[in-house]
Amino acid sequence: RLCKAEVQGLSPCYSTKFLLNPPIWAIFCYNEVMDFNFTFDFGWMFGGLAIALAGGLIVIFYKQIADNLVNGVSSYDKVKLFGIITIIVGLVITANLHTFILTWLVHLMFNR
Repeated sequence: RLCKAEVQGLSPCYSTKFLLNPPIWAIFCYNEVMDFNFTFDFGWMFGGLAIALAGGLIVIFYKQIADNLVNGVSSYDKVKLFGIITIIVGLVITANLHTFILTWLVHLMFNR
């Protein structure tokens, strides 16, 4: 199979010499197997907003959470970092990009 970039004459994506050690540009090759069919879904939007809201509440109330659930003052920054990561994950899920990212990672790891 040829990917779209190879058909257009830009670069080969899958050949025998690149299967074991692909160069960095092969990661961004747009393959026909991995078509990005973006569909907006209100369920994922509300779920992602709920996750982002939970992360925002973690960032707002990080002192109380760290005092009651973790080690206290020594973990304030860890709790804030967890909250910020939760907000980012929530925003990615809100935009329904998580399926694209997970599909890309699976294709990258298993070379399908």
